[in-house]
Amino acid sequence: PPIKNMSSFTDILASLSAGNSLGEEEYLQLLDNSNAESDAWLRQRAVEVRKRHFGNAVYIRGLLEISSYSRNDCLYCGLRCSNTHAQRYRLDCSQISACANAGYELGFRTIVLQGGEDLAGYSKDDIRVIVETLKSAHPDLAITLSLGERDDDSYQVWKAAGADVPSTWSLSAFTRQPCKAGIWSAISNAIKICLFLTLLYVCVSSLF
Repeated sequence: PPIKNMSSFTDILASLSAGNSLGEEEYLQLLDNSNAESDAWLRQRAVEVRKRHFGNAVYIRGLLEISSYSRNDCLYCGLRCSNTHAQRYRLDCSQISACANAGYELGFRTIVLQGGEDLAGYSKDDIRVIVETLKSAHPDLAITLSLGERDDDSYQVWKAAGADVPSTWSLSAFTRQPCKAGIWSAISNAIKICLFLTLLYVCVSSLF
């Protein structure tokens, strides 16, 4: 069915795409009224944003899985600590450097160091040394980190070593809320993530 007030609906989407926060009723309106018309509007806005920042270029990241160990037991994840069928391994600094160097020679200019939440395998300083080693060899190589949740000091140390904003840093900071914030705060942030991922999907799909 058509949206009763498309003008109001697009105003909400425009506000969200501009980086503004929405209220509960606005989020509910987005979820309740999404249809082909709103999807088309969102797709067009996504194309405009994508062209403004990236043109028609496609940027490829090299994903480097450095560890299959994790202290967490997330049911959706194959690396969860209770999964007895997972093959466990850790790469050392020289192995990581060799893989990153190979990726660089293949043309990758962004490397994602990814693994389970393996605090026993990699300390704050271990990751710092790895990042410094890679940036020293390839100053133009962007390095992002997806290594689980760490304390804020770790993120600052890694950033100072040359890492770009870690992907899990962004997501953790986005979703982590004090209990006193209430259940709606958690739900609101979850909705933001869903909308962001939807927008990301639309941006990518608009390339094809």
